[in-house]
Amino acid sequence: MKPRKALIPFLFAAIVLSAFSPMLTTRKAQANPAYPLVSITPAASFGTVGEDLSVDVIISNVVDLFMYEIHVDFSPGVLSVINVTEGDLLKRGEAYTTFWRTIYDNNEGVVKAANSLLRGAQPVTGIGQAFRITFTVNKAGGSLLHPHNIMMATQFGADIAPILVQDATISTAKLELAPSMIRPTTSNDLSINKTFNVNVTLAGQVSELYTYDLNLTYGNDVLEATSATLLPFMGTPNSNQTQINNDNGTIRLSLKCNPPAASTNTTGTIATIAFKVVKLGSTHIEISEDSTLADEEDRSLFPTLGSASFNNRYATRNIGILDSTLSSYEVTAGDSVTETIIVRNQGSTNETCEAVVHAQNTIAGLIGGPSTFTIEANTSQTITMTLKTDGLGGNYTVNVFFFYLPEETTYQDNDWTITQPLLVHAKEAETSTPFGTVFYVSVVLIVILIAATAAYILVRKRKAH
Repeated sequence: MKPRKALIPFLFAAIVLSAFSPMLTTRKAQANPAYPLVSITPAASFGTVGEDLSVDVIISNVVDLFMYEIHVDFSPGVLSVINVTEGDLLKRGEAYTTFWRTIYDNNEGVVKAANSLLRGAQPVTGIGQAFRITFTVNKAGGSLLHPHNIMMATQFGADIAPILVQDATISTAKLELAPSMIRPTTSNDLSINKTFNVNVTLAGQVSELYTYDLNLTYGNDVLEATSATLLPFMGTPNSNQTQINNDNGTIRLSLKCNPPAASTNTTGTIATIAFKVVKLGSTHIEISEDSTLADEEDRSLFPTLGSASFNNRYATRNIGILDSTLSSYEVTAGDSVTETIIVRNQGSTNETCEAVVHAQNTIAGLIGGPSTFTIEANTSQTITMTLKTDGLGGNYTVNVFFFYLPEETTYQDNDWTITQPLLVHAKEAETSTPFGTVFYVSVVLIVILIAATAAYILVRKRKAH
């Protein structure tokens, strides 16, 4: 591992400039957002043991950046670096840089990246990816990713300061709320004064979990928390605490093992919270960012955090097409084709919905419908629609579409395309005679009349003689 001072001569080798000021300071990101900011994205990553994860180190709000040095600390027991690659921040316009001297140490748990433009290149203003770090997750746990020892300078050697920093986390654990979407159903009435339960669950992988302290928030104008029950989860004896404050819409769940209780490596449901509906509306139940999971040494697992959405103004609404077939796949223009459609109403209320069938080739289109159907909640139904094949012949792609419902949860299954094309043969033109039947009958009658008249005249002449 080369000492940090070895990076400094390298950083200045590209240009001749004065030394960085030792008084350069860094601040947390709560300060003026106009200052340069070094952040890591995503801010919270979830992974499993053996998985590779990448994060980007981003510099934003910077003006006339010509060079930088950034160190990033991580937990070496949980993570190890497998690669560090340069981002596009200084390489815009295909500029040459000196990124190849980046160093990382998996024993110490640090990445040291230094980069500079070469003389003659234009400095950078704005935002961009400084570099990307790719980690392997070695074991269950969590790691803070902390940027520090940050130095930035212009092409003339002037310090860029102050600099804000924003940490990130990687964890194999996540806290979730189940169900994550709370809507009225045929079996779950969420009208005023009705109650329902939400489970707090720990998912993923944990190692030596010894304590947790969770803070939840909710909209107290819509919901009222009536109870919070901690479920048997970790070793006993332990101390636990639940606090509900409906005045500000908060819940605290706290548990800590006491010696000789053992830590746990298992996951599951931590607690069950009961809510009462106080009015129609919507809100979110969220696990606050200040919630913690920790081992016996008080090392945080940095779990990713979930939430649940509540809305009792609307029932769950979702229709989807399960299958669709045609009564015939080869017809003559003018014939009607019946399309049979199996529709599933996955929502909690009966639906009246509208559908249309359309067939299309490169030069022509055919339309059937729109038609209206009523489908009961949580049932499947077979319906039929008629497609009239007036138009040009050819191969047609047939599609059926159900118009979206308000508040529908998914839209992708409202559209169905039949894989086998519909072949429409053009109708043959009917052969016709130059004159109609009436014409020919008239001619025959005239001929007969003339012949009869001629015969009569001839007979009269013979009698006259």
